[in-house]
Parts: sequence; C-alpha cells; structure tokens
Amino acid sequence: MFGLYRALPINANLLYLLFSIINITGIFLFGKFFIFNRTNHRIVFSLFSLLLLMIFSLIFLESRQIGIKYLFSHIYCFTFYLVTINSLRVFLTPAFIQTAYKMLLMSILIVSILMSLEGFFYYNFGQFNIASGARADGFFGNPNHASLILSLSYAMITQIEQSNLIKRIRFSRFLPLIVFIAIAASFSKGSMIGFIILFIYFALYDNKSFPIYLIPIFSLFFIFFDGIIYYLEFNELVHRNSLSRVFSQSTFFDSLDSRLQVIPYALNEFSKNPLFGNGVGYNFIWSFDYASHNIFLLYMVDLGIIGLMIISYFIYQIYKIYPPFFLLFLVGCFFNHNILSVVEFYVLVAILTIVKDLKTELDYSKINKAIL
Repeated sequence: MFGLYRALPINANLLYLLFSIINITGIFLFGKFFIFNRTNHRIVFSLFSLLLLMIFSLIFLESRQIGIKYLFSHIYCFTFYLVTINSLRVFLTPAFIQTAYKMLLMSILIVSILMSLEGFFYYNFGQFNIASGARADGFFGNPNHASLILSLSYAMITQIEQSNLIKRIRFSRFLPLIVFIAIAASFSKGSMIGFIILFIYFALYDNKSFPIYLIPIFSLFFIFFDGIIYYLEFNELVHRNSLSRVFSQSTFFDSLDSRLQVIPYALNEFSKNPLFGNGVGYNFIWSFDYASHNIFLLYMVDLGIIGLMIISYFIYQIYKIYPPFFLLFLVGCFFNHNILSVVEFYVLVAILTIVKDLKTELDYSKINKAIL
C-alpha cells in the first residue's frame, strides 16, 4: 500500500491493468448495490466527470503521448477506488476492522522507520531506491509522494480510532512523532507544514486524537533527535549532509521561489484557453523549466476552469468526509501537482469513505453477504 510494489522489477502500469481487469468484473457483478450509495456517489461523480473531460480534451483539443499516459493513470486510480471500496464492503466485519487497523498501524510504523533510516543514515536503503539528494523517498522514488501519503495515512488512522468498534493500541499516541521524523527525512515542505497544521487542529478541536500535553514532549524529543543526528554528522560518523539539507535556508527559499515564479506563468497560459484549457499533459511540456507543483494550477492550465471546478468539488467532498485528512491534503495540493494520479491516495480515500459511517457500512456488508 505504501508503494512497496513499485520496488518490484515489474512495470507498474502492467500491475495496475492486471489488477483492474481481475477485479472490475467482480465490481459490476456484485458491487452494483454499493457503488452509488450516499457515502461515495459524489466522489464517483467527480472522478468520472474528470475522466470524461480528459477524454474530451484528448479527442477535440490536442492528443499528446504524455496526456494519454496521464489519462490512463487516472483510469487506474478510479478503478482502484471502486475495487477497494467494493472489496472492503464485501469483507467488512468487526473482527476484520480491528485486524485491518492493527495492520495499517504497523505498516505506517515500519514505513516511517525505513524512511527515517533512508533520509538520515543510509543513502540507498533497501537497494530498491535512492534518496533524492539526501531526501527519503520511501518506495515511491518521489519524496513528496512518500511523505504526503504517509502523513495522510496517519490522518486516516486518527479517523479509524474515533470509532467505538476499535480498540485503540496504546503506542499509537506516539505514532505522530515517528511519522513526523520520517517526513522531516523527506524534506517535504508541504507535508511538514501540513502535519504542523494538523497538530494545531487536533489541539484546538480534537484533544482525543492528539492531547495537548504531548506537544512539549514531542518537541523536546525532536530537538534531542536532531542533536544526535548533528553529532553523528559533525563527527563524520554518518557520511551524509541530511540535517543541514533539512534546515538549509537557501534550499528552502530556492524551492519556494521556483514555486512562486511558476504561478504568473501558469496564469498566463491559462488565459490562452480559460474554458477547456490547453490539453491534458500540457503542464509537462510547457516552456517553463519547472513543473507547477500545484494541483490547482495543473488542472486549471490543462483542463481550464471546468477542470478546476471538478477538482475543487472533489476536494470539497474530502472535507465532508474527514476535515483533518482534508487539511493535510489541501496543503499538499499547493506543493504536489500529481498526487491525484497516485493509486495509494485513492485507497486511503476509499477507506475514509467506509470509516465515515462504519455502522451503516457493516449493515451493508451483512446485506451483501445475504445476497451472495
């Protein structure tokens, strides 16, 4: 789920296609009762509308090879969303929920530890991937993807733990600290800012998910952790420059400056074709040397105001499902331009949709088993 399959010596698109073919038949045979219920029909509507707009753009505006690839990645993601939400509803039981919670919790813990090791200690951890310039990228090959999916996974865990059907594991209270260290190892500004905003939100509105008394404890621990890393690097016991990379002002402002410079260029390109945009994939071939790194700019430039409205509607549905997850995702949207073509994101959204009304979903599952 956290990109492990990307480390396999197999083309990821082939895995997407194979998985989709195997499962899509089952969806239409057994999942019709569930796909368009009140919980997720607006999400399905927005995703399907986006696919139709992309197809329209490729047919009537301009067909680009990278645009076709981008369309297929969205089709795979949409299919995975349907497959995941249908599969969960078929097998949903209280025992399954508790087991899945434990597995997700342990997965987040393990991935956080691996990313921390990769970012701060070892350049090519696991021999599957290489940290991008002293940045941990997990199994994704992309630090921004890895850190955003990890932080969103933690937000998902906090939603699951609010259910009365879950027996919370004690060490989960210390999970945000471990996750934050992994995010720091990725040097993803969006994920770090989003995670801090999430802490503030929990402190103000949801003390159960993150009690206020943990903030000074975590702050002191993080300072202590940084001191250990600094000592190891200063004495050349760790042959990396990761800590200075994380707190480098020049690196931070160079990256921020690039993101600010692309905004007026993107707005100018948008003004050329404001209604339907410049075509799918235009964001990746324009003359500016830097990608938009912004979801809103990407879909606005490629698919025009209609594409921007569809994406905004989809994001609003995320807010209605679970505000903390929405906050992290919204911040990530301003730093990451292609998270909506990452399969793992849709798996998380499918789980959120199920957990939003868990008792009702359990009733659906019982009905489904009776039908089968």
